[in-house]
Amino acid sequence: MTTLERVRARALEAAAEPPARPWRVDLFLAWSLTIGFSLAVGLVTGVLGAWSSGPLLVHASPVLLLLLAQLTGAYGAIAPAARRAQLASLVIAGAGMAALVSSRGAGMESASPEWLCSLSHLGLVAGPCAALLLLQRRAHLTVLRTLSAGVAAGSIGALAGELVCGRGSLHVALFHLPVWIAAAAFTALLGRVLRSATYAP
Repeated sequence: MTTLERVRARALEAAAEPPARPWRVDLFLAWSLTIGFSLAVGLVTGVLGAWSSGPLLVHASPVLLLLLAQLTGAYGAIAPAARRAQLASLVIAGAGMAALVSSRGAGMESASPEWLCSLSHLGLVAGPCAALLLLQRRAHLTVLRTLSAGVAAGSIGALAGELVCGRGSLHVALFHLPVWIAAAAFTALLGRVLRSATYAP
């Protein structure tokens, strides 16, 4: 087969392939996954009466920071050339962590073991972390990009803890935040071994 024939054959194969899905569709899916999942968790726990002492009023700043971390984290994970959003998601995550701890004070006592919060957070973020990584497969995977995905997914567990758990600052620092940090770090680590389907920026 001549070079011209090979080029023509490849052009015919490319024409037969389905068009690539726009990245904005993936972004919509990522936002639906993170924000939608968080709202669903909030709705279910609210209906079950599991909220601790009016968290949306008392802890409005942490909740807003967590939702903002999801928005910027998902955008940085999916959008092309989104380095600013990726860096912003890390800054917002840091501010959110500080707000989560500083807004708590002494907190309330609880009969359930403290590690149960960590376990429940892990259960909430494992699926979203995997889903965001799958959505990233058509992008060039960098550490910042996968960290952004971990920030967005990990904040779901942190938001659930803010709504449901009434314990104090030390508990949040020891049993809530490490799960969020681990989710971001594990997502970034796993992203390094995934093969990107494209070399888009």
